[in-house]
Parts: sequence; structure tokens; C-alpha cells
Amino acid sequence: MSKEEVYDADIEPLMAEIIKISKANEIAMFAHFELDGELDCTTAIPDGQRDRTISALTHVAVDGWTPHSPHLVMTVSSPPMTEADDVR
Repeated sequence: MSKEEVYDADIEPLMAEIIKISKANEIAMFAHFELDGELDCTTAIPDGQRDRTISALTHVAVDGWTPHSPHLVMTVSSPPMTEADDVR
């Protein structure tokens, strides 16, 4: 199967549900899938608060990163690790 066929069969139905839930709850979201060759699929839903971030992500996904692209920073929050979580 091509990447496009996998997207159409398996990912698109999930994305449709995610988009529906995001819109219904006014949750900003961004997703970008690079498929076969130059084919890609980008979904961006702003919420009126993070429009600048969503716009920057969309710009980079669609136009590619350039030295003049807006700087993007991704942060991930999680609870602090405990000794039980330490897996050195």
C-alpha cells in the first residue's frame, strides 16, 4: 500500500473524528502528514488564542522552513519523575 492509501484507509477516519471533537470543544490543533512524493496533508484548527502558533506551524509545513521562518518551540509538560520512574 502507498502512504496515500494508508492515510485514506486508516488515518483519515481518525482525523475526521479528531477534527470534529477539536471544533466542538474549541481545541486548537495542528497535524501534518507527509505522504508519497510531494503529496502531504495538513490540518490546522485555530482557537482564536493560539492563531499565531497555528499559522507559524502551517507556514513551515506548507512552505518549508527557511531562515526567515517564524521560530517554533515545542514544549511538553509531564509530572515530575519519582525514584520509581528512574530507569538509569
